[in-house]
Amino acid sequence: MTAVLLISPGEALAELAEQLFDTDAGRVAFGALSSANQDVAIAAATNQIAAVVWRGVVLDIDQTTPWPRMDEYGNTIDPDPDDDGTELVASLPKNVRTATALQAAHVTLVMQGSAPVSHIEHAVAQGATSVSSGGGCAIGFDARIASRPWARLCPKVQTLLTPYRAAGGELL
Repeated sequence: MTAVLLISPGEALAELAEQLFDTDAGRVAFGALSSANQDVAIAAATNQIAAVVWRGVVLDIDQTTPWPRMDEYGNTIDPDPDDDGTELVASLPKNVRTATALQAAHVTLVMQGSAPVSHIEHAVAQGATSVSSGGGCAIGFDARIASRPWARLCPKVQTLLTPYRAAGGELL
């Protein structure tokens, strides 16, 4: 079975080159992967992004990815708000393309066991409630937060995708 990818390895490399320094650990690690392993990292990033609840609905009930989408009024979600004329074209939004590449780089670091552990904000977003160290290290987690798909996305990706995320409303 072929993995479903939001972007290709070449697109991911181009996005990472545009977004990150050439010495960034995630960019270096992703770039060093074989093409097959880049596919694995992008597929994992795609799955993590697809697991989040997004605004609107997919354009085609049979499509294999969560993008492109329509908003609640039946309009395609503009893939690039900075580019006039793109609002009529159903495609992957620029921020989702960039976020997928960044998440693939993050996934690569996690799979290699070298993801940065000093980012307290990321740990809290993933549900960390306490950390104690001494003869070892113990981390307390709120399982309700840690199990949420949004918590699996790295902070940069969360920032890029926040405008597309479905928000809760009032209970009627």
